[in-house]
Amino acid sequence: MKLNQSLVSFNHENHTYTLDGRELSGITGLISGIVFPEMYKNVNEELLNAAAQKGAAVHKDLELGFIRGSHEYETLEAANANRLLNEQGFEQLAAEYIVDNGDDLATAIDNVSTNAENEIVLIDYKTTASLNREYLQWQLSLGADMFERLNPELEVSKLYALHTRNSKCELVEVKRIDREFTDYLIDCWRNFTEFKNPLHETDGELESLMNEYQAIEMSRAEAADTLNYYKGIQDNIKARIQDLMDERGINKHEGEGYRITRTKDRVTKKFDFDTFKENNADFVAEHEQLWRSGIKETTTKGYVTIKLQ
Repeated sequence: MKLNQSLVSFNHENHTYTLDGRELSGITGLISGIVFPEMYKNVNEELLNAAAQKGAAVHKDLELGFIRGSHEYETLEAANANRLLNEQGFEQLAAEYIVDNGDDLATAIDNVSTNAENEIVLIDYKTTASLNREYLQWQLSLGADMFERLNPELEVSKLYALHTRNSKCELVEVKRIDREFTDYLIDCWRNFTEFKNPLHETDGELESLMNEYQAIEMSRAEAADTLNYYKGIQDNIKARIQDLMDERGINKHEGEGYRITRTKDRVTKKFDFDTFKENNADFVAEHEQLWRSGIKETTTKGYVTIKLQ
């Protein structure tokens, strides 16, 4: 299956699109600026940049794998993604496939493939801690619109996010947004008019807060991964120091700006009431008034639980 090629040029270094010497806008700024204007307002810019660099490395690894055919992947995420796509029976047609709307917008689709039924599917790679599914809906739907404009004889059947992060790798189907709504988004962007999200039948303020929460959670997870990485290195060094002190039979050591103390192994004890109750059911029942007199009641304030999927 042969795909038509856009006349738009893409500069990988500064991530810009040009057509006949005229710069076009990418859809990332469109979606972030119009649909999710508050999403990244409380997110640390350095963490965002670090996450973007990690994502770019995985994207490049997967792109090279497609170009070369046979490729030893440098990142675990790319290796897992390639394995999953092969298992699902996808046949890739293009990587970083440039599409445009014929006027002022362009984007690069990470992966254009056919599935086992020989249908066209578009796949976007994501390495973030969690998926913002609505963001993906807008991103992939706009990409699908442009793909079909460039290839009028072809129809996009399904949209997917391939979420690969550390050892986790999954393929998530994304629901396409009607062309009526994507056109409406573009009109609001062009004309600087207010955008009322047609996907939000509930409280728009609540949706906005959840988008902000998701963005912060992504950055928190990135920071946690970084901290765990360095903690792992520190734990390894501490274990080597402990072995060295044991070999030399020393419990303390001081140097310039530090003091090391080797504590001895110790046994701690605590009373496990559940175990005691299980082994002494008759005693507990007989003296219930006694042990209940030692119970202290406290009130825990109600709270909100949020689970990102």
